Amino acid sequence: GGSEGLGFAVPSNVVSNVLRQIRASGRVRSGYLGVQAQTVTPTLAAGLGLAQDWGVVLADVVPSGSGDVAGLEIGDLVLSLDGKVMENARQFHVNFQYQRALGDIITLEVLRGSRKFVKRVAVMEQPNDPGRFVELVSRETDLVEKLGVLCITLDGRIRKMLPQLRKLYGVLVAGSVVEIPYPGQMFFPGDVIYSVNGRNIRDLGELRSAVEGIRPSEAVVVQVERSGKLKYLSFTQE
Repeated sequence: GGSEGLGFAVPSNVVSNVLRQIRASGRVRSGYLGVQAQTVTPTLAAGLGLAQDWGVVLADVVPSGSGDVAGLEIGDLVLSLDGKVMENARQFHVNFQYQRALGDIITLEVLRGSRKFVKRVAVMEQPNDPGRFVELVSRETDLVEKLGVLCITLDGRIRKMLPQLRKLYGVLVAGSVVEIPYPGQMFFPGDVIYSVNGRNIRDLGELRSAVEGIRPSEAVVVQVERSGKLKYLSFTQE
């Protein structure tokens, strides 16, 4: 209930690209230009003095990102991508995130003030993409079946791949096993598990031991760090 007939279509070329990546590497690598685009509104255009009141404006250009290297600047209007008119920010991001291979060069027609020019920008991999860890695990050795997740013990190598964490121990969630229902869907790639029902978890063996010892219908509370913040995930063991 509540859908009110709404539907969302995904372009077939996006689906094809996603499936191709999953078959090849087991995960999706989304493209990255190091820019943040916003859809232009009449109010935004009036306040910023933009040349048009529709389309796509760059609200941010990350230093040293491929967009910055190519010479893009905050406030640039993106008129087209590889000759295709860009009408909104969603269209812009989808066109390079999921429709271009990493390493591809895209051509952006840009308007800066009254000057129109073309920039060629390299599509790079999203930095710190939590999906990259799934390549380091296997179902045979790293599955925590009761949680429906694939995990890695934090060590020096894994820590170097992560932002600074709140604690010096833990187990990293690399991915979920989709055919195992609740509670695996509660965990996201990149989560770091620190404790189960107050018991500190220092490695994959301790995590398995902690969840195996929980009886059916018993409450389970898992402390995780997600995007730099601590939170509790709670559920009842089935």
